[in-house]
Amino acid sequence: MERIDCLVAGAGPAGMAAAISLARVGARVVVVEKKEIAGNKACGGGLTPRAVRLIRRLKFDAHLGHPVFYLEGNAPPHHYNCFFLKKPALHISRRALFDQSLRDMAQKMGINFVFGTISGASWDGRLFTLKTHCSKALKSPRLIAADGAASRVRRSFGGTIRCHALALMADELKSPGARPRIIFDGGMAPSGYGWVFPYGDGRANAGVYSVADISGGQMRRDLADYLAKRLAEHNPGTITGGAIPWGGYFLPGRVPLILAGDAGGFADPMTGEGIYHALYTGHAAALAALASSPEKARIAYEKSLKSLFANMALLRLICQRAYRLPRQGGRILGLKAVHGPITEGLIRGLNTSAVIGAFPALLLLSLANPSLSHFERRSRLPLDKDI
Repeated sequence: MERIDCLVAGAGPAGMAAAISLARVGARVVVVEKKEIAGNKACGGGLTPRAVRLIRRLKFDAHLGHPVFYLEGNAPPHHYNCFFLKKPALHISRRALFDQSLRDMAQKMGINFVFGTISGASWDGRLFTLKTHCSKALKSPRLIAADGAASRVRRSFGGTIRCHALALMADELKSPGARPRIIFDGGMAPSGYGWVFPYGDGRANAGVYSVADISGGQMRRDLADYLAKRLAEHNPGTITGGAIPWGGYFLPGRVPLILAGDAGGFADPMTGEGIYHALYTGHAAALAALASSPEKARIAYEKSLKSLFANMALLRLICQRAYRLPRQGGRILGLKAVHGPITEGLIRGLNTSAVIGAFPALLLLSLANPSLSHFERRSRLPLDKDI
């Protein structure tokens, strides 16, 4: 194989964003991925407005899925807050289709893929060596690790993730409760929520998410209870689950490894959003790798993510505390002076710290030209006939 300018470990959104961005400027890239076809994972496939804008700005040929304008932010059985937005609150894409669409784009561009499970990685001061079970070792002066929450590359260098959340999900559900609206139900898991994301074809995925330190068995019971109560679903079929890494990473030493997406712990713990952060950090990783010498790429990358690291530091302080009070949160969310600015921040793609900092301006904006077309606060669970 010819000289490799950059190795990319993982073919998820972060890895594909990095590889495509590198290949566009002529870099020779090799992507190492264990699966030839993208599979399902515990991800609702929700693409936020900022994720959709980033995809379009980067001109990625990605499967965006179905736009949904109706959103619930509830705290059952006490508060039911129903929002109708002028612009989509989320696009809901089947995660496997989204991932595969990016892979297809990369392969059309001629990016090389090596399929095999990564067994380890090393750095000799000049070159990275990436080992797999199915091919000879690959060498390059640059390595971007985007191989997921349990990143083998990160662990090879002693790297750790600061925090983990947990999500369990049932997919392709078809029931009377799978209506064309996005649902977040606070308190359906300890320090977390339950969700229902519709695909727009009468089917949906639904799951539970928690930032608490609880067992998988407890989460399975919470999921079964939530599906039965919310969707009248008692036989959901296959359940997928996984860790949602957040809070950033710790990487000892001066090895110039770049960690992107879940491998770097870049998910948003308040919402569980990970796709935007994967695309954003993957693209940032490519820019840092191109603009700097291999030895300085990590430094340049981390400097470019200063605002993201600041937001994660804030979330570490408030996230778990906020989720311990779902009833109070549901009541506060029903206040116009709260949900109006939050809606404006959501539509404009602001992160948590930016929403807090710009709250007065967002409040004025929500009063002058609101993105919210209608809001209802109810005292009971909405029924199909209410839609």
